Parts: sequence; structure tokens; C-alpha cells
Amino acid sequence: MDPLSDVLSLARAEGSVFSRADMRGECAVRTEGADGAIFHVLLAGDAEFVRDGGPPLRLAAGDFVVVPHGDGHVIRTSRDAVPVPLRSLPVERADGLPCVRAGAGKTRAAVVCGTFRFPGPGRDLLLRAMPPVLHAPASGGHGAWMDASVRLLGAELSEGRPGAAHFAGKVAELLLLQGLRSHALSREAAGWLRATADPCLGPALALVHHQPAGDWTADHLARRVALSRTVFYDRWTRVMGEPPLAYLTRLRMVLARDRLRGKASVAEVAASVGYGSEAAFSRAFRRHVGTSPSTWRRGGRAAGPGPSPSAERS
Repeated sequence: MDPLSDVLSLARAEGSVFSRADMRGECAVRTEGADGAIFHVLLAGDAEFVRDGGPPLRLAAGDFVVVPHGDGHVIRTSRDAVPVPLRSLPVERADGLPCVRAGAGKTRAAVVCGTFRFPGPGRDLLLRAMPPVLHAPASGGHGAWMDASVRLLGAELSEGRPGAAHFAGKVAELLLLQGLRSHALSREAAGWLRATADPCLGPALALVHHQPAGDWTADHLARRVALSRTVFYDRWTRVMGEPPLAYLTRLRMVLARDRLRGKASVAEVAASVGYGSEAAFSRAFRRHVGTSPSTWRRGGRAAGPGPSPSAERS
């Protein structure tokens, strides 16, 4: 599996649509912060998106925007409009989905609003690679694909067919994938996501993800991509933000937490992620996760997603 597919699978990305917004005339709607990622798709019209503490971002019909960390933000059709809290606006229910009405006059922007959950142990790997705001414009190189997906999303929600909300959530997951693909090619990309588009680091990263139990060293990876160890190590560390072994260990711990939910023994999980002994694996796991594999397994099976990102970074 390629690194992006691998991380999305380990994060278990789940999209859900919670409302539509019909913005009329000159108006602005404020969404307070949330624990999870928030996304918006502009079905029609144009608007401006402003994350708390961030610069304004112009949105056109077909654009997709994600706030990975759930920061508060405003969507407005005019910079002069005073933001109105989303929760204070009247809500109508049509086709089984709430529709928020804001402003008066002709429709200026039609927006679909939703959330992403990442309940899997790969959550932190994914969030580390995402910018404060992920913007996938319909006018980008993937414009035709985005346009078709947004049209499909709008049609599902407007026709109100059975399972439309669930279907829309799955379309949103595809939009997230395309947005991440696009961001990987941008100058703002960072970490493993940027590395996927690097002609030298991409193949090395793919090797690590394909065979996480391999005896990978900087020397070994450098030879596989025809670079000197010094050039490879410096390039990997600069782009990834950490040395090769540090990333490999982080990936192995994510995989271990995922596999500890299954029926394999701790020793079997240890071997599957590249540790020759259960004792060595347990020491590494405790150092990175904060508890033993057995203790985490008992709690992880009950709690689901495992340690928070802050715990994993400690």
C-alpha cells in the first residue's frame, strides 16, 4: 500500500455531513471551534473563508476546504458583514438534512458543512502532515474530478434519496483524498506528505511503508534510491522533520497499536513491526506510547482510538 493510502487507512478517516447553509445577500456566519476536523464544500456562488488568526481565503463554486484541527472560522459573502454565530441561525429540515438560512436577498453562496473523524491510531500521522487549512480549489489540476464529485454531492443531497447523508460522507472522504494529493505537490506541503511527491524520498518512504518490519537504515535506504548516505539523510531529515529511524519507529508504533486490537499475541505483533524480541518491542512501545503493549491492548480495545496526539508526541 502506498504511504498516503496507508496513513488514511490507519487513521480510518470517516466523513459525515451535518448541514447545508444558504447564504443570502451580504452576510457572514461564524463556526466556533470543535474537537474534530470540519469541512465545507461550496456548491454554488462565491465566498470568503477566514480561519481564526489566518488570512482570508477566496472560495469559488466547487472548492473544498478542511480545518483539520477544528479551529473557529468565518464564511462570509462580504467583508463588511458582521459574523453571526451558526447556532443562532434558523434551521429548516429538507430531505432529512438541516439547512441553515443566513442573510436576506438572493442566494450568494450554497455550502455543505460536515466533519471528519480519525478514530484510528494513524490519526496523528495524518494530522501532522496537514496544514492549518487544506484548500482544494475546483480550478486546480484536478478540476474536472473535483467538479464531478461536487456535483454528485449536491445531487445526492438535493434529491434526498435513501442513504444520501451516508453517501455524501463517502464523497467527502474522496474529496479529502484528492485535497491531500493536491497539497502534496504544493510548496506548503510538509513531512511525509511532501515526501510522497519527492522523486528520491518518495520511493524510500514507499519501501518503509511496504515493509515496516524491514531492517531499514539510512545507508540501506540511500542505496535503494541511488543517493549517498549523507545526501539522503540530510534530505530526509529536512523534508520529514525527523531522521529516518525516528519516522520508522513512529510508523511501527502506529502499526503496533492497530494490530494489538486483533488476536495476534504481543510477540507476534512485535515481530510484524520489526522487533526481534518481545522485550525490545515492549521497551520501545512504553517509551513512545506511555504504557506497556498488554496494558494498552486492554484499554485500547475498550477505548477505540488509543492515545491522543499529544500523548504520542511525548
